[in-house]
Formats: sequence, structure tokens, C-alpha cells
Amino acid sequence: MKRCFKITLLLALCIFCVAGCGKKENTTESTKQAKVDALSKKSQMKEVVNAVLKDKSSEDFPSIDYISEDMTMFHTNRGFFVFDRSKKTLTTAIDLKKTGVFSSNSKTNTKIEVADDGSVVRLSLTEGKKILKDYYFDVKNKKVTGDKITIKKIYKEDAAADESLASLAVNSNAIYNGKNQIAFLGYPTGVFMQEGDMTKNLSLVIYDKKTKKTTTTPLYTGYASLDQKKKGSQLTFKDDKKWYKQASDGSLYFDLDELSGTKGAKGTFGSIIIGNVFQTAKKTLTITFDAPQNLDTSLKPVLVLNSVDEKTEPVQVDLKKNQAVYTFKNLEKDRNYYIDYYPTKDSTDDKIMEKIDQTNKKLKVTVSN
Repeated sequence: MKRCFKITLLLALCIFCVAGCGKKENTTESTKQAKVDALSKKSQMKEVVNAVLKDKSSEDFPSIDYISEDMTMFHTNRGFFVFDRSKKTLTTAIDLKKTGVFSSNSKTNTKIEVADDGSVVRLSLTEGKKILKDYYFDVKNKKVTGDKITIKKIYKEDAAADESLASLAVNSNAIYNGKNQIAFLGYPTGVFMQEGDMTKNLSLVIYDKKTKKTTTTPLYTGYASLDQKKKGSQLTFKDDKKWYKQASDGSLYFDLDELSGTKGAKGTFGSIIIGNVFQTAKKTLTITFDAPQNLDTSLKPVLVLNSVDEKTEPVQVDLKKNQAVYTFKNLEKDRNYYIDYYPTKDSTDDKIMEKIDQTNKKLKVTVSN
């Protein structure tokens, strides 16, 4: 009888243990977490910044997480940073790759939550109710732990619904900085940058709704060689990389007035003209083909000048064999323009059409004002 009772009790304990363990897996971490440090030495932080700059996907994924009078916090998919607003420098960095809170698994969800007073940051990765990764960052003591730190109130200052952002916060999310200011991440205007190498110029942008003015503060000063050149004559041209400026609405444009007469205004028809946005204060955009006799005009191609905002009438010109120069006039200052190129005659053979298109796009051209 005693033996029977012991066996029954043992089975009951086993069933309880299995049921309990199964429930725990749905609510808590199931994998061992790596040790992660909050880095505060400049040499250490520079390693994280360099990793961010090498990761080209970081250019598409900057987010601002918190802002106060003293500091701001932001992250890319590779690094989390604390920035001192008065000293205008980074004070802490966390290598997010080591945390594993970003995953390519579409079923998972990454959360970065900041306490309302900016004292604690939670970095987590979940899949449904299952917590895969869970870290807490003590901002003041600069320590990262896997032990839970209670966050009484989460910081929520999302400004996504604010109409003032329609043409401003195009590079990141936006949050309120007081009643009349909006903070977001962006890039300096009026400075030459190269697409694919812009991340080093990432800046904190504050927009004042009353004055309608913005202030821009670079975030990686002292950690990267920032772009500061505004004149075409100051630029170095190599590797066929193009130099662009960013307009206040976030669009990248080819500064025709500064680049005219430089090596940056020369290239192939496909790389210099097609896909670029142009600005000029001199009202004229001229395209010159080096060897117009090589133009294939069998499908009667045309060039069409359009304004990005679609507030001007398109202007069309025919491409003609042996004609080198094509000029568009009456362009408006500070308005963005682009060139469309397409055939007006149909072809029954797609391969022939593609061959003609590629032939013309490889022709050397110069663009000027």
C-alpha cells in the first residue's frame, strides 16, 4: 500500500513539473543570454560607431528613443547610444549585435523601452508571449543586466500624428521635445554627402513649431570624419561615387550650380542623368553627349524634365542622332527636378529594346547649368 502511494505521488510530481515547465517557456527567456557591457571609454564606443558605419543597413534604420534637456538616446539595428546634449558628445554605447535583440525572423518583435525619467532602458526580443532576450540598462550606473529592473512608467512622446512632420522627419521616427519642439534624426542640409556613406553624418534635429526653424547637432562628432564641404571645388572625385546634398524635405539632390565644371558632373547617361534629382538657381540644365553619333534613336527616345512636386508642366525634347546638346530652361530656384527617358515608338522585341536602352545609358555625358 505504501509502495502504491509512493508511486502515485511520484507520478503526480512528474506531471506537475512537466506542466509547470511548459507554462514557464511561454513567458520567460528560454536561451542563455550573453554578457553585455555598457561602454563609456571613447575607444570602446568608437568600435561600436565603426560597426554601425560599416553596416550599410544602419542608414535606413535610425530611431530616437528618448530626449530631455540633458540627453538623448537613439539606436540603429547595430548600436544603442546615449548622447550628452550639453557636451555634444556620446557618453555610452551598447553593441546591440551582442544582445541579439534584433533578429531576421519575421515572427519575432524587438522592443526598446525607456523609463519616463530616462533612468532605465529595456532591450528585448519576443516571439508571441515568449521572451527570447531581455536586458535592462541602468543609465546612471552604466550597467547592463539580465535581471529585471522595474519601470514604473514608460516614456511615450511619439509625434507621428503631428502634421508639422509631413516633409521633415523622413529619416527616422519623431518625438516631442517639450510643447513646441519636435526631435528626430536626420542629416545636415547644404552639405555634400555620398549616398551609402551618410550614416556618419547622422544628427539630432530639433524643429521649433513656432519659429519653423531647425537646429542640427551631429551625433558622431569625434568618432567619424564628418562631411562639412559645401563647395564643389572642395570635393574629391573618385570611384565614380556621386556627391549629393540633402534638401529640407529629406530628398537628396545634385547641386548643379556647385558641381558644374567639376569631374562630378561627368559620367554615363545612366548614372548622371537617370535617377538623379537636380537643383539650380541659374534656371538652366544642359546635357551634353560626348559622342552623339553613337545614340541609338531607332525607337524615337525622348527626355522629359519634371518637377518632383509635380507643380510645373513637363518639358519634352526629342533625342536626335548627332545632336550633342540638350538644354532645359526656366527652372525655378530651390525646386527639385528629374529627367525621364523613354522610347515613344513600340518594339515587338523586348531584347532589342533592352539592348538599345543599355547602349544609350552607357554613353558619356556632362551635365551643367
